[in-house]
Amino acid sequence: MQNPRQDIGTSLPANLWLPPAGIALLILVLSSIPGKAFPAHPDFLNSAVHFGEFAVLSYLIARALYLSSKTKKLSSLLMTCFFVSVLFGVATEVYQFAIPHRLFDPLDILVDSVGALAGILVFWGWVKVPGT
Repeated sequence: MQNPRQDIGTSLPANLWLPPAGIALLILVLSSIPGKAFPAHPDFLNSAVHFGEFAVLSYLIARALYLSSKTKKLSSLLMTCFFVSVLFGVATEVYQFAIPHRLFDPLDILVDSVGALAGILVFWGWVKVPGT
């Protein structure tokens, strides 16, 4: 994977946004599966999947924002990333009202938010810690 600190310029913005768009699409596809189509699984597995999806999503959004931004003001970029990731988590939960045997779960939003924060912290560490 390319170092997020490397400035690749703005000539390839699609390359920066394709990975987070792909993860977002995957999340939407998984959110569209009717609840009874999922095999029985423990609750912690559901939370682990939510956490992982949103950690990866927020990391990729942070990377795209950072590399495509001219200001490089990290705190603003990471706050934007967190807001977008959490908003997407809320939107997917609301969307599930329309899916048979799926429901809006505030716990999923909390886990999504913690996952998003984890992804942002990993990105922040990669940008701020020398030698990584």
